[in-house]
Amino acid sequence: MIRLVCTHCKTTLEMDEAFAGGVCRCQYCGTIQTVPAYLKNQPQASQPPPVSLASSEDDTIQSLAIQAGGSSIAPALDDSEADIPAPVEPPPARSQAGLNAIASAVASSGLSGSGLRSKHQTEKEKANAGTKTGAAAVKAAGAPAAKKAKVAPAGAAKPSEKSRSFVMIIAGGVIAIVAAALIWKFALGPSRGDEKPVPGQAGVVAGGGPGFCGTPITDSSIVYLIDRGSGSKDTFGFLKEATYKSIESLGSGRKFQVIFWDNGSQPAAYPPDSLTFASRDAVESTRSATEDIYAFGESDVRPALQRAMSRSPATIVMVTAKAWQLDDSFVTTVNEVRGASGVKIYAFAIGGSGESSALKEVAAKSAGKYVEVTEADLKSFAK
Repeated sequence: MIRLVCTHCKTTLEMDEAFAGGVCRCQYCGTIQTVPAYLKNQPQASQPPPVSLASSEDDTIQSLAIQAGGSSIAPALDDSEADIPAPVEPPPARSQAGLNAIASAVASSGLSGSGLRSKHQTEKEKANAGTKTGAAAVKAAGAPAAKKAKVAPAGAAKPSEKSRSFVMIIAGGVIAIVAAALIWKFALGPSRGDEKPVPGQAGVVAGGGPGFCGTPITDSSIVYLIDRGSGSKDTFGFLKEATYKSIESLGSGRKFQVIFWDNGSQPAAYPPDSLTFASRDAVESTRSATEDIYAFGESDVRPALQRAMSRSPATIVMVTAKAWQLDDSFVTTVNEVRGASGVKIYAFAIGGSGESSALKEVAAKSAGKYVEVTEADLKSFAK
């Protein structure tokens, strides 16, 4: 006799040696298992009481063996032999392959998980089965929703991403335009027509360049032609301060000279005989040399203009507080002295006594500019 412990329920089974090399089915749990051939004719150790195998399911084993491609492995048992396991003939030459086939057939037929083991299924297996069933139900319940969901094509951007990208493109374009405008403005310099006076800084205009009383003057050499007649007496001190600030705004790369209109006294100019660069020291020297010059008497522009033209400057800044008194004779005098020279004349009328047609004509004739400056603005520029 062969004694074998069930691989599943661990019950000791006893069977005839004819089962050696074949298969048997546990009466309690229904598990089909192989009977090793080496157990035949082996002395048996003390084992628990034998358990006889039921023969009611031999037909099932027989059919499984046939389905697996093997031959009949167990003879039919009559009722008198119900308690004795029927011997199972091992299949010729390919018994091991047949056993494997039987196991596969059992697994695929579903018998191992149904009637054969249902009586002894453990609580753990039931719990696992319930879990699997619940998961399958959840999956089935979620299937319709999955069918309704729309799947975006690969590479398609979400609406929020598209909106963000569009906003970034617009912002980038605006920044590029503003940057280009700033570069253009600083590269070309301020436009004269757009400049506005900056009170308190006589030589500084809105663009930050050199100038006089808020008007930009960017030429390389400038002669300031300042009226010191009695008509400028009330504003003469502010007029000199505005001139100093203008010279300071020129920078050390431009040349200048200050010449005062004649008024019957000694000619007055600084530097006395030539132009000089507008360095900080030159500005202070000009201030010191002209602080004792005062406005009085009847002034005449001709001698001072002749000296200015002899310096061959690019621009003459002509300033007077009696612009309303000037007439055509003044225009004639200026045109005669200037001649065919290309010197530009910037004519400034101080005091706001109305437009001076004479100064305006002089500026237009020389391709310069005519500017009116009120007394209040002059004081502000001089501070």
